Amino acid sequence: MKKTFLFFAALFAALVSFTLTSCDGNDPEEGVITLKMRNADNGDTGIACKVGDNHVGYISINDANNFVSSNDHIEMADAGAKKLGAVTKVPSSGWTRELAVVPGHTYVIKCKDKYWDYNQDRYVDGETAYYKIYVIDWINGASSGGFIGAEVKYCEWEPND
Repeated sequence: MKKTFLFFAALFAALVSFTLTSCDGNDPEEGVITLKMRNADNGDTGIACKVGDNHVGYISINDANNFVSSNDHIEMADAGAKKLGAVTKVPSSGWTRELAVVPGHTYVIKCKDKYWDYNQDRYVDGETAYYKIYVIDWINGASSGGFIGAEVKYCEWEPND
């Protein structure tokens, strides 16, 4: 029960922060949030993905220390060994729902708002929002001796292309 409460408290904090931040503009640190993101075995801290006012899911770290998306509305791509400000274009390939967490790498997250189109009798894509996540380093567990997550910087992003 306590683990579930902590997860939703962290998720709520991430949701609130997304409404207040953006890493666009001249300052590469403007709107950037630093988070100690715990993996599935150690608290499962997630980053909420929103498109406008709609929460479409979240990104978390699984027990294999990979980033994973909570559903098919969210995909991610590794943008390489770059800082947040160095990523200026949306990757053209490599989109997936699970990627290895690599310190020093930046990832682009694509969140799609999907809705049911009654005329087409299927889900269709609505608006898309983008986020960037930079992995600073692993978090080591004092008692376990292994990785318990990663420290990351992230922000909402509006690409120019």
